[in-house]
Amino acid sequence: MQLSPIVDIAIGLLFIYLIFSLLASELQEILATLLQWRAVHLKRTIEQLLAGGAGGDRDVGADPRVDQQIAEVRQLADRLYENPIVSTLNYEARGLLAGIFRKSFRAIAGLFTLGRSPFGSNNTSGPSYIPSSTFSDALLSTLHLPELVHLVSTKRLKHFKAQLFGSVHKSLSAHLGQAAIAQFIARFEERLTLIVEDYEAQKFTLAATLGRMDALFGRFIEVIESRTDYGEVEDLKVLRGDLFEDGGEYGILSASLRPSVEEVLSALRTKGEAYQELLNALAAFATPEDPTRQTLERAIAKLPNSVQDSLLSLAQRVRRKTTAVQNDLMDFQMEVEAWYNRAQERAAGVYRRNARGISLLIGIAIAITVNADTFHMIHSLSADRVLRGAIVSAAEQTVTNNPPAPGQPLDADALRRQVDPLLDELGLPIGWTGDRLQKQLYPAPYCPPAASETAAPADCQQPSFALWLWIRVRVVFGWIVTGVAISMGAPFWFDLLGKIMKVRSIGKKTES
Repeated sequence: MQLSPIVDIAIGLLFIYLIFSLLASELQEILATLLQWRAVHLKRTIEQLLAGGAGGDRDVGADPRVDQQIAEVRQLADRLYENPIVSTLNYEARGLLAGIFRKSFRAIAGLFTLGRSPFGSNNTSGPSYIPSSTFSDALLSTLHLPELVHLVSTKRLKHFKAQLFGSVHKSLSAHLGQAAIAQFIARFEERLTLIVEDYEAQKFTLAATLGRMDALFGRFIEVIESRTDYGEVEDLKVLRGDLFEDGGEYGILSASLRPSVEEVLSALRTKGEAYQELLNALAAFATPEDPTRQTLERAIAKLPNSVQDSLLSLAQRVRRKTTAVQNDLMDFQMEVEAWYNRAQERAAGVYRRNARGISLLIGIAIAITVNADTFHMIHSLSADRVLRGAIVSAAEQTVTNNPPAPGQPLDADALRRQVDPLLDELGLPIGWTGDRLQKQLYPAPYCPPAASETAAPADCQQPSFALWLWIRVRVVFGWIVTGVAISMGAPFWFDLLGKIMKVRSIGKKTES
């Protein structure tokens, strides 16, 4: 038996698979866009990440023990998506037609989600991709962790300022009756207060603030020393050395004033000493109706336990890696980014498996819709030399016009534009027309159903029931095989088609 007809049949079959794979990929892309599969999958992944594996991707009601935690995690994820850092990543097509299609498909999708938008009550869509740095910024911003750290450090700085001024006041208490000394002390206290207020307004870092305090204290000592010869000046110098002892780095003092992220998260989880500091700092606001106070109180009250546990674990990892309190928050943010990236790597695998399942369903649906039976297509290609030659010619033209670029993915859109005109010229062995259906269900020499005895060929025979049933089972298996082939994707078939075309060309050269 010659190899060329077999190779031509294989080329024809692969080319048909390629055509339907292009159609399937386009349909899947349209559905993924309209139903926001990537965006929904990303949201579910974030919920699962925040839930710490405790059921973030399950429906509420599945287990009463985790219902409250699931609800809290979903609320937090919804707030995360409402954060401007994330919401600005959500781009939607504008225009009347795009809006109509979007609303129609979301209404259909709402039937499967019981009307609940996966992106929260205030959003009907979400971004398909969130960079790790954006997620980290948005999470810390939504949880107000930097604000909580700053709140505690401001409270401690005010206490430190009061202790500093109290010590100065005590050292010079014997000379408060002198107007000049009293004026210097009052001005010193006023400037200390301004420095603390600048830090509270986040105009300066803690290190810069301590540097300003140190410089102010040094100038104050110089003024006192230049105008008096009191022995108390030596006490002030000793006090300054004790407080600002590490050569302008202020690392030790910063560590005592600025709580680490681990300290804050541990306080929230265990209601420890730093937690009481938080409550005291919040109570220092002018009124309970202060917006900042209410925002921070909600952030403390609505932080799910699973999120606290996960973030506390990350904060403990940061503490083991670094000892610089100035970089604590930055290192913690980088650890959150790594945490998110690990989750995205796992989610990408899940999405690919789900996408492969969807592509299989789409492939089988296409095969049934156009009656693309692999076994019937093989039979038709082997029996019809003209059809086989036309499809092989079209396949050769397609491969020649689309040479693969090393390291570059297949341009499916360009390939689809070249294949579409060829379809009008090819009579593919598919469809539900009467003649094709009869050849598929009643291959020669069996008689198709006829209105009269004269309508059937004289030499045909009636198939047995077992054969009749087997042919129909074979058609169903042919649809399934076609569906599986379509789910392999256009790049796979195009690459395989190119390799077989090379085998065919080599064979021709050998024969000549």
